[in-house]
Amino acid sequence: MIETDEAPPLFAPYLEVRLAPTGGSFGERLQALPLRRWLRNTFSAEVSPIFPDVDLAGVGRKRGLLQALVRLLDWHRIYLYDPTATEFLYRKLQNMPNLFKEVHRVPVSVAPPSDPTEFPSGGVWEQPFRAAAPRGVGADLVAEQPGAAGTGGLIADIEHGWDLSGSRLQHPDLPNFTMMLGGEPSAPLYADHGTRVLGILAALRSWPKMDVEGLVPSATPLVLLGNLKRRNGHDIQTTDTQLGAALSVLSEGDVVLVEAQTLSVTTGKLVPAEARATVFAGIQACIAAGITVVAAAGNGGQLLASRADPGSVLVAGGKCTEAEATVKWSRIDLTNYGPRINCFAEGQNVPTTAIDLLETGPDRYKVTTGFSGTSAAAAIIAGVAASVQGMARSLRGGPLTPEALRKLLSDPANGTSSDDSTPAGPQQIGVMPDLVKLAAAIPTLPSSYFL
Repeated sequence: MIETDEAPPLFAPYLEVRLAPTGGSFGERLQALPLRRWLRNTFSAEVSPIFPDVDLAGVGRKRGLLQALVRLLDWHRIYLYDPTATEFLYRKLQNMPNLFKEVHRVPVSVAPPSDPTEFPSGGVWEQPFRAAAPRGVGADLVAEQPGAAGTGGLIADIEHGWDLSGSRLQHPDLPNFTMMLGGEPSAPLYADHGTRVLGILAALRSWPKMDVEGLVPSATPLVLLGNLKRRNGHDIQTTDTQLGAALSVLSEGDVVLVEAQTLSVTTGKLVPAEARATVFAGIQACIAAGITVVAAAGNGGQLLASRADPGSVLVAGGKCTEAEATVKWSRIDLTNYGPRINCFAEGQNVPTTAIDLLETGPDRYKVTTGFSGTSAAAAIIAGVAASVQGMARSLRGGPLTPEALRKLLSDPANGTSSDDSTPAGPQQIGVMPDLVKLAAAIPTLPSSYFL
């Protein structure tokens, strides 16, 4: 899955463009009338808004939300379905600054990693990521703390797909109450990945032989935002659009998990989804709305140079070494790292719910001890974030701002740092938060930290 040569990726046959503000009405800007008129005389192409769910009606100026939403209006996709024509149009539009603020090619869709398929037989499975720090995030120690199970909040998962019948998750150890928006109705290639992510978040221990437990089983219904669409035989990644959809279904204090990554347009290496300008804008709008965004750093195994920061909690993957009662953490080889990273969590051999793709019927629903990568790590940190918000609601009457929550999660005083001896260094994969320390900190925080 990791690109080893320094070569640009293949590009999808569509462009993402940000129009220069036209000053027109909300409807005119969503319709991109100047762009449509120009294309009609030159190219056979389709145009659609990237953020069709943006609703400015009744939006106040609290937290700068109105300004963040207005910026989304001018983003559109231009579909040509012909790579040669797409490349030609890309070069042409860059020379039209009066009409376009930004023009971007889009790398082809990135499939999820092929994880090991260890499916042990029934039993009560240890989940080290739940254990006390420094081994885990301390979830087991705060289990009785009011709100620690994510009470009162929602959590949304953005990725390619799950195993669903309608909006019902098929794995018997996952909650039935879900809200599904967008994406492909059947995603067999991606169902196992989504099942593994949701197990970390919300597994219910409903089957003794599937005895794993999610970090925030009370943060239900789960909101599933499928970011893969098929259009004229092409995969269209809509992480950006689904961040916009989150604005219409989530509230202040809720959490969005971005389980997507993309390819660098220059190197072809795997990078965070926020490297796409449209995803970056969608994250900024969620933060302005009081919604915390937790995102996988990507499995490119590379240093992320200084990058613009949309405000999300960017998560790397770590591995644990235990010797002579000493616990040390270092980064896993495939994780991206660097000063942009905020947090890390276990990124190898994480126990969770899974699907055995070689089986059919009920026997296909199992537990794996082989979930790895930044996908697993980001799911853990999203669960921690939702747990902290639940405790904040219970202890202080309301959730933390996204900015305050990220500051707490990434503060070395509230968690575990990685090993100094690794090439990445202790702050290159951030901090693994400790829910015990975070629970103790919540009562003492200033009121300005809360929504």
